[in-house]
Amino acid sequence: MSHFESKHFVVTGAGRGIGRATAEMLVAEGGMVWCFDLAEDRLRQAVETMDGPGTAMPVVADISDEGSVAEGYRQVSEGSGGVLSGLAHCAAIGRARAFEEMTWADWEVELKVNLFGTYLMTKHAAPLMRAAGGGRIVNIASNAAKVPGPYSAPYNASKAAVISLTRSSAKALAPHIAVNAINPGHVDTPMRSDFGQEASQLVEGVDLDAAAANAQLGRPALPEEIASAVLFLLSPAAVFINGEDLNVNGGIVMY
Repeated sequence: MSHFESKHFVVTGAGRGIGRATAEMLVAEGGMVWCFDLAEDRLRQAVETMDGPGTAMPVVADISDEGSVAEGYRQVSEGSGGVLSGLAHCAAIGRARAFEEMTWADWEVELKVNLFGTYLMTKHAAPLMRAAGGGRIVNIASNAAKVPGPYSAPYNASKAAVISLTRSSAKALAPHIAVNAINPGHVDTPMRSDFGQEASQLVEGVDLDAAAANAQLGRPALPEEIASAVLFLLSPAAVFINGEDLNVNGGIVMY
């Protein structure tokens, strides 16, 4: 029997990219997956394609707004009997902007989604996990937390803060709730493509595939390859891992 069968999980950013791949894999393993995303049409289309012995339930929510997050978790609580086994927090935004032209609005939106949204999802998951006797949380940080980004300072700073918040959460919620993070490198997702297009307007010759080729594996990861690491950290196999940030990047960053 799968470790995830008939257990309840929340996955954010489930409409596309790493979040969608994670939700699909949990459903395939028999999980009851509450799929959070802000884009309703995209979310419902994604959920309709998820197949397996588990179930995917769409939850339209803005993770940067506490009222919206609370309403999303109300739906989870009512549908799950008030318990939750795991949270995979994959939702994020990242834009390319010229460094000296960034405004407070550019910073605010990324900090609210990437950092404050991580806190809100963790805060509201914790009571449901305690009711289940414990749980596991996996945040998606980024290699960008560890390397400079001349056109993505808000994103890089927010992801570095996600690593720090992961450690604080792990301390605060132990011993019954474990919190870890994953640092993907280049991943073949729509957000990466959008960033590349924006960056190409700022500097000539932007080639994200060439950058990914610097990794030992010589290519960007597939969303499913990151999702596999998420499922590992959600599983009992990771029972003694807490407060860590795991690089899953093909070797492009090793610290």
